[in-house]
Amino acid sequence: MEDQRPYLLLIHGFMEDSRIWEPQLANWSKKYRILAPDLPGFGRRVQEDFLGIEEEAIALWQWIDSMNIHQISIAGHSMGGYIGLAMAEQQHQRIAEFWLINSHACADGVMKQQNRTRLIELVKEKGTTLFLDGFHQNLFAQSNRERFESVTSILKERAKSIRPETVIQASLSMRDRPDRTSILSQLGERALFFVGTEDESIEPWQIDETSKCLPPTHIFIMQGVGHMAMYEYDGKS
Repeated sequence: MEDQRPYLLLIHGFMEDSRIWEPQLANWSKKYRILAPDLPGFGRRVQEDFLGIEEEAIALWQWIDSMNIHQISIAGHSMGGYIGLAMAEQQHQRIAEFWLINSHACADGVMKQQNRTRLIELVKEKGTTLFLDGFHQNLFAQSNRERFESVTSILKERAKSIRPETVIQASLSMRDRPDRTSILSQLGERALFFVGTEDESIEPWQIDETSKCLPPTHIFIMQGVGHMAMYEYDGKS
């Protein structure tokens, strides 16, 4: 019998790879046929060049086309959400569902742009070692950091193979990306917004502006969760 489950594309975030979705795969696979690629520059593709948010969105549509898939759902974590929104801007009519996970639809604010610029200069001068110290730990809610210490160590070890060029290009692309709140509004009831109450990576005004794009019933506030909902969220709060 032909598999009738719809397709779900999972797009990982910055300094991650497709393994970031492992805690959720067993559950999601009951309903969806999962596509979870590594983006260029990450995971099994560390030697490839990350081209930019818009360029990677185009490449993902080309990959989907190569499999003759017309309609697809998309889940994007952090930077993966930015890429997913770029995909929606390019071909929103092909998206059945859109999950924005620990991400948002706004452009970077001034402070975040400055932080990314500082990171770019640091990596150019010193490489990624200093940057990686504490990076993944700080993505978890403060109350969860001790509990997920072993996970943090695994994520950091995986990220050590990511080239400085990838960190720089991805940071530039995130820093300079446009506001896409209008695109999220266009998706309307097809979109779901998942945000943690302890997510220090997203500014409150970005949460507010993103929330305005969607019906209240499509906004999920995850209590006590930081930026790593795949690990931190138990589905109960």
